[in-house]
Amino acid sequence: MLAADAQGNFASGGASVLAHDSSGCVVHGKTGELVALVGVKDPVVVRAGKAILVMPRERAQDVKHVVTRLEREGPTFL
Repeated sequence: MLAADAQGNFASGGASVLAHDSSGCVVHGKTGELVALVGVKDPVVVRAGKAILVMPRERAQDVKHVVTRLEREGPTFL
């Protein structure tokens, strides 16, 4: 389980998060990367390889649709 900051923001993968007036954010990125968030509530931000995914947390189940399209249309990004 990841530890949240005072506003309920989580970071994983080594990324740093600078959140201003933002809460409930889930961020994944590599060590040495910075994700800045301003005025957002409950987003998911994932950087993996050459792709960046941004979505509302409540739509997490829809990731499968993006993965299916990437496999078909842009496999070099996976």
